[in-house]
Amino acid sequence: MKSDVDSSRHAGKRGLSILAAILTVAIAGALFFIQLGAYALWDDEAMDALSARGVVETGDVTAKLGDNIVAYRNGLLLVDMRHQGMPPLPAYLVAASFRIFGESAWSARLPFALCGLGFFALISWGALQLRLSLVAQILLSLGLIGNVSLLLYFRNCHYYGLGIFLSTVITYLYLYRLSTRSGQLGIAVLLGLLMTANPSWFVTLSACLFFDYIFWHRRNRLLGVQDLLRIFLPQVAFGILMLWRFNPLGTELGGYLGKNSILDRLLLYYWNWRDLNSCEFIAGVVLVVAVCGLPVWRNPWIVRVLAALFVYISSITVLSTQIVSDTSVADVRYMAGCILLCIVLGVMVILELTRSRRWLAIPLGLILFGTNLLHGGPFQNVGFRSTIFAFIGELAGLPSEPYSAAAAWINDNMKKGQSLWVLPQHMMYPLLFHAPDPVYAWQLAADNKSSQFLDLDDIHFQARSAPDYIMVFGPIVQQIVENLRSWEGQGIRYRQKETLDVFWKDLYRPELFWRRFSPVENYNKDFEAIQIFERFSPPPSGIK
Repeated sequence: MKSDVDSSRHAGKRGLSILAAILTVAIAGALFFIQLGAYALWDDEAMDALSARGVVETGDVTAKLGDNIVAYRNGLLLVDMRHQGMPPLPAYLVAASFRIFGESAWSARLPFALCGLGFFALISWGALQLRLSLVAQILLSLGLIGNVSLLLYFRNCHYYGLGIFLSTVITYLYLYRLSTRSGQLGIAVLLGLLMTANPSWFVTLSACLFFDYIFWHRRNRLLGVQDLLRIFLPQVAFGILMLWRFNPLGTELGGYLGKNSILDRLLLYYWNWRDLNSCEFIAGVVLVVAVCGLPVWRNPWIVRVLAALFVYISSITVLSTQIVSDTSVADVRYMAGCILLCIVLGVMVILELTRSRRWLAIPLGLILFGTNLLHGGPFQNVGFRSTIFAFIGELAGLPSEPYSAAAAWINDNMKKGQSLWVLPQHMMYPLLFHAPDPVYAWQLAADNKSSQFLDLDDIHFQARSAPDYIMVFGPIVQQIVENLRSWEGQGIRYRQKETLDVFWKDLYRPELFWRRFSPVENYNKDFEAIQIFERFSPPPSGIK
Protein backbone atom coordinates (compact mmCIF):
# COMPACT_ATOMS: atom_id res chain seq x y z
CA MET A 1 0.00 0.00 0.00
CA LYS A 2 2.78 2.43 0.91
CA SER A 3 4.57 1.86 -2.38
CA ASP A 4 1.31 2.53 -4.21
CA VAL A 5 0.94 5.84 -2.37
CA ASP A 6 4.55 6.80 -3.09
CA SER A 7 4.08 5.90 -6.74
CA SER A 8 0.90 7.99 -6.89
CA ARG A 9 2.69 10.97 -5.35
CA HIS A 10 5.56 10.60 -7.80
CA ALA A 11 3.14 10.44 -10.73
CA GLY A 12 1.34 13.51 -9.41
CA LYS A 13 4.56 15.50 -9.13
CA ARG A 14 5.59 14.35 -12.60
CA GLY A 15 2.26 15.49 -13.95
CA LEU A 16 2.71 18.92 -12.35
CA SER A 17 6.19 19.18 -13.87
CA ILE A 18 4.82 18.40 -17.34
CA LEU A 19 2.02 20.92 -16.84
CA ALA A 20 4.56 23.56 -15.76
CA ALA A 21 6.64 22.87 -18.88
CA ILE A 22 3.61 23.15 -21.19
CA LEU A 23 2.46 26.40 -19.54
CA THR A 24 5.95 27.87 -19.80
CA VAL A 25 6.13 27.24 -23.55
CA ALA A 26 2.54 28.44 -24.10
CA ILE A 27 3.07 31.70 -22.20
CA ALA A 28 6.37 32.31 -23.98
CA GLY A 29 4.69 31.72 -27.35
CA ALA A 30 2.05 34.31 -26.56
CA LEU A 31 4.68 36.85 -25.46
CA PHE A 32 6.69 36.23 -28.63
CA PHE A 33 3.90 36.50 -31.19
CA ILE A 34 1.38 39.00 -29.79
CA GLN A 35 1.89 42.30 -31.67
CA LEU A 36 5.09 40.96 -33.21
CA GLY A 37 4.78 43.16 -36.29
CA ALA A 38 3.15 46.17 -34.65
CA TYR A 39 6.30 48.27 -34.44
CA ALA A 40 8.30 49.26 -37.50
CA LEU A 41 11.79 47.80 -37.72
CA TRP A 42 14.44 49.91 -35.99
CA ASP A 43 17.84 50.48 -37.61
CA ASP A 44 19.73 47.25 -36.80
CA GLU A 45 16.65 45.23 -37.71
CA ALA A 46 16.19 47.16 -40.93
CA MET A 47 19.78 46.47 -41.98
CA ASP A 48 19.13 42.71 -41.86
CA ALA A 49 15.77 43.10 -43.58
CA LEU A 50 17.28 45.23 -46.37
CA SER A 51 20.04 42.68 -46.81
CA ALA A 52 17.33 40.00 -47.04
CA ARG A 53 15.54 42.08 -49.67
CA GLY A 54 18.76 42.00 -51.67
CA VAL A 55 18.92 38.22 -51.29
CA VAL A 56 15.34 37.89 -52.57
CA GLU A 57 16.10 40.10 -55.59
CA THR A 58 19.59 38.87 -56.51
CA GLY A 59 20.44 35.80 -54.41
CA ASP A 60 23.24 37.73 -52.69
CA VAL A 61 23.51 40.31 -49.89
CA THR A 62 23.72 43.22 -52.30
CA ALA A 63 23.74 46.80 -51.05
CA LYS A 64 22.11 48.16 -54.22
CA LEU A 65 18.32 48.07 -54.17
CA GLY A 66 16.83 49.71 -57.26
CA ASP A 67 17.85 53.38 -57.23
CA ASN A 68 18.89 53.12 -53.59
CA ILE A 69 21.96 51.90 -51.78
CA VAL A 70 22.39 50.68 -48.21
CA ALA A 71 25.70 52.19 -47.12
CA TYR A 72 25.70 52.30 -43.34
CA ARG A 73 28.30 54.72 -41.90
CA ASN A 74 29.82 55.72 -45.22
CA GLY A 75 29.96 52.15 -46.51
CA LEU A 76 31.56 50.72 -43.38
CA LEU A 77 30.24 47.18 -43.98
CA LEU A 78 30.58 47.04 -47.77
CA VAL A 79 32.99 45.34 -50.16
CA ASP A 80 32.11 45.38 -53.87
CA MET A 81 28.64 46.67 -52.92
CA ARG A 82 27.97 43.58 -50.78
CA HIS A 83 27.26 43.49 -47.05
CA GLN A 84 30.45 41.61 -46.28
CA GLY A 85 30.61 43.02 -42.76
CA MET A 86 27.24 41.52 -41.82
CA PRO A 87 27.05 37.78 -40.99
CA PRO A 88 24.85 36.21 -43.68
CA LEU A 89 22.67 33.64 -41.93
CA PRO A 90 20.08 36.07 -40.43
CA ALA A 91 19.59 37.75 -43.81
CA TYR A 92 19.02 34.44 -45.59
CA LEU A 93 16.53 33.30 -42.94
CA VAL A 94 14.61 36.55 -43.29
CA ALA A 95 14.75 36.24 -47.09
CA ALA A 96 13.12 32.81 -46.81
CA SER A 97 10.40 34.31 -44.61
CA PHE A 98 9.87 37.12 -47.15
CA ARG A 99 9.51 34.57 -49.94
CA ILE A 100 6.77 32.74 -48.03
CA PHE A 101 4.91 35.55 -46.25
CA GLY A 102 5.86 38.72 -48.12
CA GLU A 103 7.79 41.70 -46.79
CA SER A 104 6.67 43.14 -43.46
CA ALA A 105 7.97 43.76 -39.97
CA TRP A 106 6.12 40.63 -38.85
CA SER A 107 7.68 38.32 -41.43
CA ALA A 108 11.11 39.86 -40.79
CA ARG A 109 10.90 38.98 -37.09
CA LEU A 110 9.16 35.64 -37.51
CA PRO A 111 12.29 33.40 -37.83
CA PHE A 112 13.72 34.76 -34.60
CA ALA A 113 10.45 34.46 -32.68
CA LEU A 114 10.33 30.83 -33.82
CA CYS A 115 13.86 30.43 -32.46
CA GLY A 116 12.51 31.75 -29.16
CA LEU A 117 9.73 29.19 -29.15
CA GLY A 118 12.27 26.45 -29.89
CA PHE A 119 14.51 27.75 -27.11
CA PHE A 120 11.73 27.59 -24.51
CA ALA A 121 10.66 24.15 -25.72
CA LEU A 122 14.24 22.86 -25.45
CA ILE A 123 14.75 24.27 -21.95
CA SER A 124 11.41 22.93 -20.74
CA TRP A 125 12.09 19.51 -22.25
CA GLY A 126 15.58 19.49 -20.73
CA ALA A 127 14.16 20.30 -17.29
CA LEU A 128 11.86 17.28 -17.58
CA GLN A 129 14.68 15.04 -18.78
CA LEU A 130 16.89 16.11 -15.87
CA ARG A 131 13.96 15.52 -13.49
CA LEU A 132 14.41 18.83 -11.74
CA SER A 133 12.39 19.27 -8.59
CA LEU A 134 9.10 21.07 -9.11
CA VAL A 135 10.41 24.07 -7.17
CA ALA A 136 13.53 24.26 -9.34
CA GLN A 137 11.46 23.96 -12.50
CA ILE A 138 9.06 26.71 -11.40
CA LEU A 139 12.00 28.98 -10.54
CA LEU A 140 13.53 28.31 -13.96
CA SER A 141 10.22 29.12 -15.67
CA LEU A 142 9.88 32.33 -13.65
CA GLY A 143 13.43 33.29 -14.62
CA LEU A 144 12.82 32.68 -18.32
CA ILE A 145 9.40 34.29 -18.62
CA GLY A 146 10.26 37.14 -16.28
CA ASN A 147 13.39 38.12 -18.19
CA VAL A 148 12.05 40.77 -20.55
CA SER A 149 15.47 41.29 -22.14
CA LEU A 150 15.42 37.64 -23.23
CA LEU A 151 11.90 37.99 -24.66
CA LEU A 152 12.78 41.16 -26.54
CA TYR A 153 15.89 39.74 -28.17
CA PHE A 154 13.77 36.96 -29.64
CA ARG A 155 11.27 39.56 -30.92
CA ASN A 156 13.88 41.37 -33.02
CA CYS A 157 14.96 40.84 -36.61
CA HIS A 158 18.66 40.45 -35.88
CA TYR A 159 21.10 37.74 -34.90
CA TYR A 160 20.25 37.77 -31.19
CA GLY A 161 17.47 35.18 -31.06
CA LEU A 162 19.13 32.90 -33.58
CA GLY A 163 22.43 33.11 -31.69
CA ILE A 164 20.80 32.37 -28.32
CA PHE A 165 18.98 29.35 -29.75
CA LEU A 166 22.07 27.93 -31.49
CA SER A 167 24.22 28.51 -28.39
CA THR A 168 21.69 26.67 -26.22
CA VAL A 169 21.46 23.64 -28.51
CA ILE A 170 25.27 23.49 -28.80
CA THR A 171 25.64 23.64 -25.02
CA TYR A 172 23.08 20.85 -24.57
CA LEU A 173 24.93 18.62 -27.06
CA TYR A 174 28.24 19.43 -25.36
CA LEU A 175 26.97 18.51 -21.91
CA TYR A 176 24.93 15.42 -22.76
CA ARG A 177 25.91 14.13 -26.24
CA LEU A 178 29.62 14.84 -26.54
CA SER A 179 30.47 11.13 -26.42
CA THR A 180 28.37 10.30 -29.49
CA ARG A 181 29.26 10.82 -33.15
CA SER A 182 25.93 12.50 -33.84
CA GLY A 183 26.50 14.85 -30.92
CA GLN A 184 29.98 15.77 -32.10
CA LEU A 185 28.81 16.41 -35.66
CA GLY A 186 25.85 18.37 -34.33
CA ILE A 187 28.17 20.58 -32.28
CA ALA A 188 30.42 21.10 -35.31
CA VAL A 189 27.66 22.05 -37.73
CA LEU A 190 25.79 24.26 -35.26
CA LEU A 191 29.01 26.05 -34.28
CA GLY A 192 29.56 26.65 -37.99
CA LEU A 193 26.07 28.10 -38.30
CA LEU A 194 26.71 30.27 -35.24
CA MET A 195 29.83 31.53 -37.01
CA THR A 196 27.65 32.64 -39.94
CA ALA A 197 25.15 34.23 -37.53
CA ASN A 198 27.75 36.15 -35.51
CA PRO A 199 31.49 35.36 -35.54
CA SER A 200 32.06 37.03 -32.16
CA TRP A 201 29.47 34.80 -30.51
CA PHE A 202 31.08 31.78 -32.17
CA VAL A 203 34.49 32.66 -30.71
CA THR A 204 33.00 33.48 -27.31
CA LEU A 205 31.01 30.26 -27.00
CA SER A 206 33.98 28.23 -28.23
CA ALA A 207 36.14 29.84 -25.53
CA CYS A 208 33.55 28.99 -22.86
CA LEU A 209 33.32 25.35 -23.99
CA PHE A 210 37.10 24.98 -24.22
CA PHE A 211 37.58 26.40 -20.72
CA ASP A 212 34.85 24.19 -19.28
CA TYR A 213 36.23 21.10 -21.01
CA ILE A 214 39.79 21.64 -19.74
CA PHE A 215 38.74 22.14 -16.12
CA TRP A 216 35.65 19.92 -15.80
CA HIS A 217 34.12 18.05 -18.69
CA ARG A 218 37.16 16.09 -19.86
CA ARG A 219 36.82 14.01 -16.70
CA ASN A 220 33.58 12.65 -18.17
CA ARG A 221 34.74 12.25 -21.76
CA LEU A 222 38.32 12.53 -22.99
CA LEU A 223 38.21 13.33 -26.70
CA GLY A 224 40.40 11.41 -29.11
CA VAL A 225 41.84 12.44 -32.46
CA GLN A 226 38.83 11.20 -34.45
CA ASP A 227 36.47 13.00 -32.10
CA LEU A 228 38.38 16.25 -32.57
CA LEU A 229 38.38 15.85 -36.35
CA ARG A 230 34.62 15.36 -36.39
CA ILE A 231 34.19 18.50 -34.29
CA PHE A 232 36.65 20.80 -36.04
CA LEU A 233 36.67 19.87 -39.75
CA PRO A 234 33.12 21.11 -40.48
CA GLN A 235 33.98 24.34 -38.67
CA VAL A 236 36.99 24.78 -40.94
CA ALA A 237 34.65 24.57 -43.94
CA PHE A 238 32.41 27.27 -42.50
CA GLY A 239 35.50 29.34 -41.69
CA ILE A 240 36.69 29.17 -45.30
CA LEU A 241 33.27 30.36 -46.47
CA MET A 242 33.35 33.28 -44.05
CA LEU A 243 36.88 34.32 -45.02
CA TRP A 244 35.99 34.10 -48.70
CA ARG A 245 32.67 35.92 -48.77
CA PHE A 246 31.76 37.36 -45.36
CA ASN A 247 34.94 38.37 -43.58
CA PRO A 248 34.16 41.43 -41.39
CA LEU A 249 37.89 42.03 -40.85
CA GLY A 250 38.12 42.74 -44.57
CA THR A 251 35.84 45.77 -44.17
CA GLU A 252 36.43 49.08 -42.41
CA LEU A 253 34.61 47.60 -39.41
CA GLY A 254 37.69 45.49 -38.69
CA GLY A 255 39.60 48.66 -37.90
CA TYR A 256 37.27 49.34 -34.97
CA LEU A 257 39.00 46.61 -32.94
CA GLY A 258 42.11 48.78 -32.67
CA LYS A 259 40.38 52.04 -31.76
CA ASN A 260 40.15 51.27 -28.03
CA SER A 261 43.19 51.43 -25.79
CA ILE A 262 43.82 48.87 -23.05
CA LEU A 263 42.34 51.32 -20.55
CA ASP A 264 39.28 51.67 -22.78
CA ARG A 265 38.87 47.89 -22.81
CA LEU A 266 39.12 47.77 -19.01
CA LEU A 267 36.45 50.46 -18.75
CA LEU A 268 34.27 48.52 -21.21
CA TYR A 269 34.79 45.39 -19.11
CA TYR A 270 33.40 47.23 -16.10
CA TRP A 271 30.49 48.58 -18.15
CA ASN A 272 29.65 45.09 -19.39
CA TRP A 273 29.31 43.74 -15.84
CA ARG A 274 27.48 46.86 -14.63
CA ASP A 275 24.94 46.78 -17.44
CA LEU A 276 24.16 43.09 -17.00
CA ASN A 277 22.42 44.43 -13.92
CA SER A 278 21.05 47.61 -15.56
CA CYS A 279 19.32 45.60 -18.30
CA GLU A 280 18.17 42.92 -15.85
CA PHE A 281 20.13 40.04 -17.31
CA ILE A 282 21.06 39.26 -13.72
CA ALA A 283 20.89 41.18 -10.43
CA GLY A 284 24.30 42.40 -9.31
CA VAL A 285 23.52 41.23 -5.79
CA VAL A 286 23.11 37.66 -7.08
CA LEU A 287 26.58 37.78 -8.62
CA VAL A 288 28.07 39.03 -5.36
CA VAL A 289 26.27 36.39 -3.29
CA ALA A 290 27.23 33.64 -5.74
CA VAL A 291 30.93 34.53 -5.52
CA CYS A 292 30.95 35.08 -1.77
CA GLY A 293 29.18 31.78 -1.13
CA LEU A 294 31.61 29.64 -3.16
CA PRO A 295 33.26 28.14 -0.04
CA VAL A 296 29.93 26.85 1.28
CA TRP A 297 27.79 26.05 -1.76
CA ARG A 298 27.01 22.37 -2.17
CA ASN A 299 26.12 22.65 -5.84
CA PRO A 300 29.33 22.31 -7.92
CA TRP A 301 27.60 23.76 -10.98
CA ILE A 302 27.63 27.25 -9.48
CA VAL A 303 31.38 27.59 -9.95
CA ARG A 304 31.11 26.23 -13.51
CA VAL A 305 28.40 28.72 -14.45
CA LEU A 306 30.33 31.58 -12.83
CA ALA A 307 33.47 30.57 -14.75
CA ALA A 308 31.52 30.40 -18.02
CA LEU A 309 30.05 33.84 -17.36
CA PHE A 310 33.50 35.25 -16.60
CA VAL A 311 34.93 33.81 -19.83
CA TYR A 312 31.92 35.02 -21.80
CA ILE A 313 32.12 38.64 -20.62
CA SER A 314 35.91 38.69 -20.98
CA SER A 315 35.73 37.39 -24.57
CA ILE A 316 33.00 39.81 -25.60
CA THR A 317 35.02 42.68 -24.13
CA VAL A 318 38.04 41.74 -26.22
CA LEU A 319 36.03 41.20 -29.42
CA SER A 320 33.65 44.15 -29.10
CA THR A 321 33.71 46.77 -31.87
CA GLN A 322 32.11 49.31 -29.54
CA ILE A 323 34.11 52.53 -29.38
CA VAL A 324 34.20 53.58 -25.74
CA SER A 325 34.60 57.29 -26.43
CA ASP A 326 31.26 57.38 -28.29
CA THR A 327 29.03 56.39 -25.37
CA SER A 328 28.80 55.76 -21.62
CA VAL A 329 27.03 52.39 -21.55
CA ALA A 330 27.85 48.90 -22.80
CA ASP A 331 26.43 47.52 -26.02
CA VAL A 332 24.60 44.92 -23.96
CA ARG A 333 23.09 43.33 -27.07
CA TYR A 334 26.51 41.79 -27.72
CA MET A 335 26.06 39.87 -24.44
CA ALA A 336 22.53 38.58 -25.01
CA GLY A 337 23.93 35.08 -25.42
CA CYS A 338 24.74 34.87 -21.70
CA ILE A 339 21.20 35.56 -20.44
CA LEU A 340 20.49 31.85 -19.92
CA LEU A 341 23.67 31.53 -17.83
CA CYS A 342 22.47 34.46 -15.72
CA ILE A 343 19.03 32.93 -15.17
CA VAL A 344 20.44 29.51 -14.28
CA LEU A 345 22.86 31.11 -11.81
CA GLY A 346 19.99 33.00 -10.18
CA VAL A 347 17.96 29.79 -9.81
CA MET A 348 20.87 27.88 -8.27
CA VAL A 349 21.65 30.66 -5.79
CA ILE A 350 18.02 30.77 -4.64
CA LEU A 351 17.97 27.00 -4.19
CA GLU A 352 21.16 27.13 -2.13
CA LEU A 353 19.93 29.99 0.04
CA THR A 354 16.61 28.23 0.76
CA ARG A 355 17.95 24.71 1.19
CA SER A 356 16.55 24.43 4.73
CA ARG A 357 13.51 26.67 4.09
CA ARG A 358 12.32 25.63 0.65
CA TRP A 359 9.00 27.44 1.09
CA LEU A 360 10.93 30.71 0.64
CA ALA A 361 12.25 29.77 -2.81
CA ILE A 362 9.21 30.72 -4.92
CA PRO A 363 8.57 34.09 -3.15
CA LEU A 364 12.25 34.96 -3.52
CA GLY A 365 12.08 33.92 -7.18
CA LEU A 366 9.07 36.18 -7.75
CA ILE A 367 11.00 39.11 -6.30
CA LEU A 368 14.20 38.37 -8.22
CA PHE A 369 12.67 37.48 -11.59
CA GLY A 370 9.43 39.44 -11.41
CA THR A 371 10.66 42.85 -10.25
CA ASN A 372 13.72 45.07 -10.55
CA LEU A 373 14.04 45.44 -6.78
CA LEU A 374 17.28 43.44 -6.47
CA HIS A 375 18.66 45.19 -9.57
CA GLY A 376 18.51 48.46 -7.67
CA GLY A 377 15.50 49.72 -9.63
CA PRO A 378 14.23 52.03 -6.86
CA PHE A 379 17.58 53.86 -6.98
CA GLN A 380 17.64 54.21 -10.79
CA ASN A 381 15.75 56.50 -13.17
CA VAL A 382 13.14 53.84 -13.97
CA GLY A 383 12.17 53.40 -10.32
CA PHE A 384 10.67 50.24 -8.88
CA ARG A 385 8.71 48.18 -11.39
CA SER A 386 7.76 44.72 -12.52
CA THR A 387 9.33 44.78 -15.96
CA ILE A 388 7.37 41.78 -17.20
CA PHE A 389 4.06 43.42 -16.27
CA ALA A 390 5.26 46.68 -17.84
CA PHE A 391 5.94 44.73 -21.04
CA ILE A 392 2.54 43.02 -20.95
CA GLY A 393 0.95 46.43 -20.47
CA GLU A 394 2.83 47.71 -23.50
CA LEU A 395 1.52 44.84 -25.63
CA ALA A 396 -2.03 45.62 -24.50
CA GLY A 397 -1.78 49.26 -25.61
CA LEU A 398 1.19 49.94 -27.88
CA PRO A 399 2.78 53.40 -27.61
CA SER A 400 3.37 55.27 -30.84
CA GLU A 401 6.81 55.08 -32.48
CA PRO A 402 8.44 57.41 -35.00
CA TYR A 403 9.20 55.17 -37.98
CA SER A 404 5.63 54.13 -38.77
CA ALA A 405 4.45 57.76 -38.79
CA ALA A 406 7.42 58.88 -40.91
CA ALA A 407 7.06 56.00 -43.39
CA ALA A 408 3.32 56.67 -43.74
CA TRP A 409 4.00 60.33 -44.55
CA ILE A 410 6.61 59.38 -47.16
CA ASN A 411 4.32 56.85 -48.82
CA ASP A 412 1.47 59.36 -48.93
CA ASN A 413 3.40 62.47 -50.01
CA MET A 414 6.53 61.59 -51.96
CA LYS A 415 6.79 60.34 -55.52
CA LYS A 416 9.03 57.54 -56.66
CA GLY A 417 12.49 58.86 -57.47
CA GLN A 418 12.28 62.03 -55.34
CA SER A 419 15.22 62.36 -52.97
CA LEU A 420 15.13 62.48 -49.17
CA TRP A 421 17.87 63.20 -46.65
CA VAL A 422 17.18 61.72 -43.20
CA LEU A 423 18.85 62.80 -39.97
CA PRO A 424 20.21 61.24 -37.83
CA GLN A 425 21.42 59.03 -40.65
CA HIS A 426 20.91 55.66 -38.92
CA MET A 427 17.18 56.45 -38.73
CA MET A 428 17.04 56.32 -42.52
CA TYR A 429 17.25 52.53 -42.83
CA PRO A 430 13.86 51.68 -41.29
CA LEU A 431 12.31 54.20 -43.69
CA LEU A 432 14.14 52.66 -46.64
CA PHE A 433 12.55 49.33 -45.73
CA HIS A 434 9.03 50.55 -45.01
CA ALA A 435 8.89 53.35 -47.64
CA PRO A 436 11.28 52.31 -50.44
CA ASP A 437 10.16 54.63 -53.28
CA PRO A 438 12.30 57.75 -52.60
CA VAL A 439 16.03 57.91 -53.19
CA TYR A 440 17.63 58.15 -49.74
CA ALA A 441 20.32 60.79 -50.13
CA TRP A 442 23.74 61.60 -48.76
CA GLN A 443 24.74 58.25 -47.25
CA LEU A 444 28.34 58.66 -48.43
CA ALA A 445 30.87 61.35 -47.61
CA ALA A 446 31.58 63.81 -50.41
CA ASP A 447 35.21 62.70 -50.57
CA ASN A 448 34.52 58.96 -50.56
CA LYS A 449 36.51 57.69 -53.56
CA SER A 450 36.07 53.94 -53.04
CA SER A 451 35.99 52.21 -56.40
CA GLN A 452 32.74 50.41 -55.55
CA PHE A 453 30.92 53.77 -55.49
CA LEU A 454 32.34 55.33 -58.69
CA ASP A 455 29.21 54.74 -60.78
CA LEU A 456 26.71 56.10 -58.25
CA ASP A 457 24.67 59.26 -58.80
CA ASP A 458 25.69 62.44 -57.00
CA ILE A 459 22.61 62.34 -54.77
CA HIS A 460 24.23 59.54 -52.76
CA PHE A 461 27.19 61.77 -51.80
CA GLN A 462 26.91 64.53 -49.24
CA ALA A 463 26.69 68.08 -50.56
CA ARG A 464 27.06 67.15 -54.23
CA SER A 465 23.36 67.57 -55.04
CA ALA A 466 20.55 69.05 -52.94
CA PRO A 467 17.80 66.59 -51.93
CA ASP A 468 14.12 67.32 -52.57
CA TYR A 469 13.15 66.77 -48.96
CA ILE A 470 14.85 66.67 -45.56
CA MET A 471 13.37 64.71 -42.65
CA VAL A 472 14.82 65.46 -39.22
CA PHE A 473 14.19 63.40 -36.10
CA GLY A 474 14.51 65.25 -32.79
CA PRO A 475 16.79 67.98 -31.42
CA ILE A 476 19.28 67.91 -34.31
CA VAL A 477 16.74 70.07 -36.16
CA GLN A 478 18.29 73.15 -34.53
CA GLN A 479 21.59 72.50 -36.31
CA ILE A 480 19.85 71.71 -39.60
CA VAL A 481 17.88 74.97 -39.54
CA GLU A 482 21.19 76.86 -39.24
CA ASN A 483 22.59 74.92 -42.20
CA LEU A 484 19.52 75.71 -44.31
CA ARG A 485 19.96 79.42 -43.62
CA SER A 486 23.59 79.27 -44.71
CA TRP A 487 22.58 77.55 -47.96
CA GLU A 488 20.20 80.37 -48.91
CA GLY A 489 23.18 82.43 -50.04
CA GLN A 490 23.86 79.75 -52.65
CA GLY A 491 20.30 79.90 -53.94
CA ILE A 492 19.26 76.70 -52.19
CA ARG A 493 16.03 77.29 -50.29
CA TYR A 494 13.94 75.03 -48.11
CA ARG A 495 10.68 75.66 -46.31
CA GLN A 496 9.18 73.69 -43.46
CA LYS A 497 6.60 71.36 -44.97
CA GLU A 498 5.19 69.60 -41.94
CA THR A 499 5.69 68.52 -38.34
CA LEU A 500 4.79 64.94 -37.45
CA ASP A 501 3.38 64.99 -33.93
CA VAL A 502 5.17 61.93 -32.57
CA PHE A 503 8.11 61.68 -30.19
CA TRP A 504 11.21 61.28 -32.31
CA LYS A 505 13.21 58.56 -30.55
CA ASP A 506 12.85 54.80 -31.10
CA LEU A 507 12.18 53.80 -27.51
CA TYR A 508 11.30 50.18 -28.28
CA ARG A 509 14.78 48.79 -28.76
CA PRO A 510 15.59 45.61 -26.78
CA GLU A 511 18.14 47.28 -24.47
CA LEU A 512 16.16 48.04 -21.32
CA PHE A 513 18.01 51.26 -20.51
CA TRP A 514 16.85 52.62 -23.91
CA ARG A 515 13.30 51.29 -23.79
CA ARG A 516 10.08 52.76 -22.46
CA PHE A 517 6.95 50.69 -21.92
CA SER A 518 4.61 53.69 -22.01
CA PRO A 519 4.25 56.69 -24.34
CA VAL A 520 6.25 59.88 -23.95
CA GLU A 521 3.94 62.77 -23.13
CA ASN A 522 4.37 66.56 -22.99
CA TYR A 523 7.37 66.66 -25.31
CA ASN A 524 8.43 69.81 -27.16
CA LYS A 525 7.01 69.52 -30.68
CA ASP A 526 9.51 72.03 -32.04
CA PHE A 527 12.57 70.03 -31.00
CA GLU A 528 11.39 66.52 -30.05
CA ALA A 529 9.13 65.60 -32.96
CA ILE A 530 9.82 64.93 -36.66
CA GLN A 531 10.31 67.97 -38.90
CA ILE A 532 10.05 67.82 -42.70
CA PHE A 533 11.54 70.41 -45.04
CA GLU A 534 10.86 70.78 -48.77
CA ARG A 535 13.19 72.37 -51.33
CA PHE A 536 11.52 75.06 -53.45
CA SER A 537 14.53 76.40 -55.36
CA PRO A 538 15.91 74.92 -58.61
CA PRO A 539 18.29 72.01 -57.96
CA PRO A 540 21.88 73.33 -57.83
CA SER A 541 24.95 71.46 -58.99
CA GLY A 542 26.30 71.27 -55.48
CA ILE A 543 26.45 72.72 -51.98
CA LYS A 544 29.51 74.38 -50.56
